[in-house]
Amino acid sequence: MGPDGETTHILCSKGINVPITFYSASVLSLQVVSIISITFIVASTIGMTLNTIPELQGPNGSDNKHLGMIETVCITWFTIEYILRLAGETFFRNIYERKHKQEFWTQ
Repeated sequence: MGPDGETTHILCSKGINVPITFYSASVLSLQVVSIISITFIVASTIGMTLNTIPELQGPNGSDNKHLGMIETVCITWFTIEYILRLAGETFFRNIYERKHKQEFWTQ
């Protein structure tokens, strides 16, 4: 494990304790996704805050259409990111369990 790595253990469905090492500081694609996610979090927070100002609200106190669109885009990004992370974690967990089963049966 490198100096910028962080080890986490997850428990698989078969009771196997799997060590996973994250090197987010050393992988450019993970850094880019993190920066994009933080940008969406900040944009979402600013949009929700601005939407509470009466001068920026629509007629009869309804939501501003532009700020509502920002919220929709941010929610879409959060949903896509969550689904991709969940799918990736499940995919790699299944690969690890298959490898572990093969090692068990070949011993």
